[in-house]
Amino acid sequence: MGTLDRIFNLVDAQYNEQKDFAFDLGLPAGTISNWRRKKSESYIKYLPQIAKLLGVSAEYLLTGNPDKKSPSPEGNGLMESYPEDLQRLIDICVDHPEIVPALLGLARQIKSGLTAPGSSPRG
Repeated sequence: MGTLDRIFNLVDAQYNEQKDFAFDLGLPAGTISNWRRKKSESYIKYLPQIAKLLGVSAEYLLTGNPDKKSPSPEGNGLMESYPEDLQRLIDICVDHPEIVPALLGLARQIKSGLTAPGSSPRG
């Protein structure tokens, strides 16, 4: 289950109408429809507000980790719990979605212990 699945499971459970969620978020209903149809990834920049509205942490929306479902006492926004570098990366991905597949490939390589072509392994 991905981030959008978690978002819309919560939206469907907490709102009678998707347009009510859009209203509470301060966005046009069409924007939310585009997210549901996976025609737009602009939801990423609204994760802190979405998490707050739905009563969960942004980390839960991103990871699905049930231990991170409850909002933290300090706040539940992504910006409060992640470093500035991550926010810049999110902004870049939203502004340039064409690079997201390459970034995901690189992240998978790093996670599996591989290195990018032309680089040396960390020792």
